[in-house]
Amino acid sequence: MSLILEQYIYKAETKWLSRLYEFIKLSFAQCRLPSHNETHCLRSWVFAKKLFYAMDLLNIPIPYSDIENTLIAIFFHDLGMIKNIRPEHGLVSKNRCEEYFHKNSKLKPKGLNDILNAIEIHDDKSYNSLQNEISPTSVKSILPVADDLDAFGYTGIFRYWEIYTLRKIHENEIPEKVLANLEARYSCFASRFSFLDSILSEQQKRYIIIKDFYTGIIVNLKKSNNSDSSQSTQIILEYFHKLVMKNGNSPDEVLSIIEPGCNDKKINNFFINFTEEWRLGADLLQSHRD
Repeated sequence: MSLILEQYIYKAETKWLSRLYEFIKLSFAQCRLPSHNETHCLRSWVFAKKLFYAMDLLNIPIPYSDIENTLIAIFFHDLGMIKNIRPEHGLVSKNRCEEYFHKNSKLKPKGLNDILNAIEIHDDKSYNSLQNEISPTSVKSILPVADDLDAFGYTGIFRYWEIYTLRKIHENEIPEKVLANLEARYSCFASRFSFLDSILSEQQKRYIIIKDFYTGIIVNLKKSNNSDSSQSTQIILEYFHKLVMKNGNSPDEVLSIIEPGCNDKKINNFFINFTEEWRLGADLLQSHRD
């Protein structure tokens, strides 16, 4: 990473990270939605930085404004889900961001209009708005992709399950809907950032993890399979339902709750990997609080 990029990121994080994390955390206190709360925003920012780092290694110029705009947009992009959990929450999120800077006018960034526009259209999985976007470092390019990357891997398995369950989608229909949405996200990422080989390889592995999980559920449903694999998958989702949705535990607390009594190595390994992914960015946040 170049010294300039390092300084830009440090400057943006010092100004915004703790401030916005705490604001989003307080906002979601009135609407418990672990899949899209402040922890999702923090992880999405970590993925955004990975993209910036990789482009910096290719000597692609990254203006400070793109970094600052992206950080701000990431933390506001799902705030509208407090009132609207449907895919069309972007407009509500945009309005909440606009309200924030109206009340905190001294903090208003120069690129606010770009931030608001990116927030409003971030969940358009047709990605039509990206077709004419030239700059890969702009908030319009980075926000939807960083958001999408947090839908992959072990984290994505829970995030999809929770939001689709809350949208009243029947449990047997969830896997096919996940796979269709997942494919759109991965295809956009792979085409938009195909020149970032290291990131593409890393995220492809996470894409396969969640794809295999939900594909396995479909196979089991069609075969009425009661294999060890299908049982493990069902138990994992039951833990999420009982411990997170009903009992109100944080998703990353599941492992510590089940570990003493769960002897299924596959389930334990799942939650070990899940917890590590879920806590991505925690050290970064702490460093800016100290």
